[in-house]
Amino acid sequence: MSQELITRCLIAVEKDLRQSVQHLSKEPSGLYDPVRYTLKKGGKRVRPVLALLGAAVTGASIAKALPAARCVEFFHNFTLLHDDIMDASALRRGKPSVYRKFGVNRAILSGDALFVLAWRCLDDYPVKVSSQLYPIFHRMALEVCEGQEMDMAFEQRNSVTLKEYEEMIRKKTAVLLGASLEMGALAGGATELTARKLYKIGVELGIIFQIMDDLLDTFGNEKMTGKKTGQDIRAGKKTWLASYVTDCLGNSRQGRSFQKMLRTGNEEKVRKVYRNLKVREAGESLCRRKTARLINTINALPLLPKGKKSLLFLQESLLTRSR
Repeated sequence: MSQELITRCLIAVEKDLRQSVQHLSKEPSGLYDPVRYTLKKGGKRVRPVLALLGAAVTGASIAKALPAARCVEFFHNFTLLHDDIMDASALRRGKPSVYRKFGVNRAILSGDALFVLAWRCLDDYPVKVSSQLYPIFHRMALEVCEGQEMDMAFEQRNSVTLKEYEEMIRKKTAVLLGASLEMGALAGGATELTARKLYKIGVELGIIFQIMDDLLDTFGNEKMTGKKTGQDIRAGKKTWLASYVTDCLGNSRQGRSFQKMLRTGNEEKVRKVYRNLKVREAGESLCRRKTARLINTINALPLLPKGKKSLLFLQESLLTRSR
């Protein structure tokens, strides 16, 4: 039943997105073709599925949350268009990233258009509902920008602690998952208290999701992820793995040596440090502990049994995912 509900949500999301793409303006093609391209490339659709689950877990029809689901998926893709430019990522979901296919300027402009389209999705709701959703969307969108700036600022620093890193990923990645659940719940008629508790669950899911993403970038299977492994290392990014090493070695000689390896993108040496300190095992262990706490939180909420099972199934999928 848990997987069945998630599958039903995913089917509804894909159908709604196909219709949305069909209704996009044809002209100017230079603006809307990149939007079509990025929305048609698929993806895990975690965020819009969470929005629909936010409605379903409290007993509402998932159809009530479709505009909110569309909103968070448009916003997420907006961030990807800009992130790929900032990170110089050539591939996204196994295909050329938008800026590589259409050029940097069009990727920026099409990303801006996706942001506006995301915002407009919430106009589909009555004022009573949209007045609840807009402040959540605004807060989330600004925090995502803050998180991205923190991430870029970290690139100029020699080291970043785990505490600092977790705050960055909370804003850059996790608040969007939290807002997806919260907005979907409110769209379905849930109380603000229940919606806020679901927001916190989504944030924890997002933190686990990003730590697993960091692990996959270094240790994942390229055929499964659709991206070359080691990209974060070559770019000298301060990931959870790098922060874990920082907390382990501090400002010791070995710590300073590691920081130099990371700055120069020395993938072979950085990977050796990760193996020696068993960073992969530590990251996976942390995700399991966070997941155990999350299970207790979900079970304590007054949700429909099938809703609880679906959330538990989703968090287990994130923990064990390979892409």
